[in-house]
Amino acid sequence: MFRVLRPGGVLLTLTPDWDVNYRMFYCDYTHRTPFTVESLRNLLLIHRFSDVSVERFRQLPVVWKHPKVLVPLTEFTRWAAPRAMKRHSKWVRFSKEIMLLASATKPLILD
Repeated sequence: MFRVLRPGGVLLTLTPDWDVNYRMFYCDYTHRTPFTVESLRNLLLIHRFSDVSVERFRQLPVVWKHPKVLVPLTEFTRWAAPRAMKRHSKWVRFSKEIMLLASATKPLILD
């Protein structure tokens, strides 16, 4: 990705958070390499990206609008709801499947 990104270009990635999703990570055969906040940040820094930011991300747009109220509710749902409910409720599924959202910039001038 670094090679094909223009200088000053921004890379955005979304990947499952291994710390949270380790039980179900390999249920999706396309998942190859697990990442934590630290490992994804280190990977981007090793590959010379700058302005690296990695944070946990919930794929529930309503939570983005009201995080102070709804993040605790998603945490409760994540622990209390059985995994079998994921098939029937997007709220349950995306409360359990926390992602890592990373952004990084390719420097204008390479060292």
